[in-house]
Amino acid sequence: MEITRNVILLFLSNIFLSQVPVESNLIQNKLENILNNNVTTRFTRIVGGSNAAVAQFPHAAALFLFLKTGESFCGGSIIHDQYILTAAHCLDDILRIEVQAGTLNIFQGVPRYRETVQPSHTRQHHQYDSDTLRNDIGLIYLMRPIPFSPAIRPIALPSRVTATSTFQGMLTTVIGWGRFEDAKQSLSDTLQFVRLPIVQDRQCTTVYNQFYNFFDTRTNICASGSHARSTCNGDSGGSMTIDTNGRPTLIGIVSFGSSTCEGGLPVAMTRVTAYLDWIAANSLVRC
Repeated sequence: MEITRNVILLFLSNIFLSQVPVESNLIQNKLENILNNNVTTRFTRIVGGSNAAVAQFPHAAALFLFLKTGESFCGGSIIHDQYILTAAHCLDDILRIEVQAGTLNIFQGVPRYRETVQPSHTRQHHQYDSDTLRNDIGLIYLMRPIPFSPAIRPIALPSRVTATSTFQGMLTTVIGWGRFEDAKQSLSDTLQFVRLPIVQDRQCTTVYNQFYNFFDTRTNICASGSHARSTCNGDSGGSMTIDTNGRPTLIGIVSFGSSTCEGGLPVAMTRVTAYLDWIAANSLVRC
């Protein structure tokens, strides 16, 4: 049976690259592009989360993005005093980035630990495809090292012995300043965190591969969303971590999911273990 244009449009309107949109008509334009050119949509994504405490997630970086089409926002993870790891789609069409580290509330005055740093340049994965969301990982190179403090510290990367691990059934922590409910159009003032379990890949492939193979089991991790807890608009590039012997370890980067934050659909993360060689080759980080 032929699938109508409206049915496809309705389905794809629920798929997003969790980056904050700058203009509402951009969403419709992107959806039209999907139908005409197989281009994926740029939307935005923590629902049901809790406020983080000062220095609870010292690796968190707030990325203020200045684009050709306006302003946007993403998250990132400090992995070295000169490198921020984020989603590649956060680095599309950027003119300038402002990186804030040690930030808890992004709209308050300068707190005790905040550091604002300008990047020297950025790098998207050489095989990143904005049409399919494959290899959705990128690096931000900073002009100067970020001084570490109790509220600013790098996150550990996974060891190579976990490269083939599925992490299924593990409970993760995902953070971000994204929208905390569908009705809210603005970002959360305060950094949020939510606990999400990793589920079987088929839960994501069932949802996101109906019309196109967005979810790649080799390079993505599937996290369970619920009607009460999930990621939402503005959380793109943020971290998914697990506890490894009492130390948080970065295993995922928020990539894409449902534009209906409270819809209960699963969330796709970039699988960090798949990119340890790329990170090592493009930075001073040993992994």
